Amino acid sequence: MIILKYPKKTALTETWREKLEELAVGFKVEEDTKFEKAIISEKGKDFIGDAAVSDFVIELEKFVHAWRDPKCGV
Repeated sequence: MIILKYPKKTALTETWREKLEELAVGFKVEEDTKFEKAIISEKGKDFIGDAAVSDFVIELEKFVHAWRDPKCGV
């Protein structure tokens, strides 16, 4: 499961949430003021900061689209 945590809801955090929802992956979103930066975690690996979270979401989107591509045999 992917876990997204951030200190404050923003347009960017909302974009990440919407993208995760669109990709239909298991995820959880938490707003928590004790965090200074956004963090997204998957399988024990953390990606910290806006750029890292955005990069993770972009790569996840590429992976999911490639997996769903008709050429993959699914």
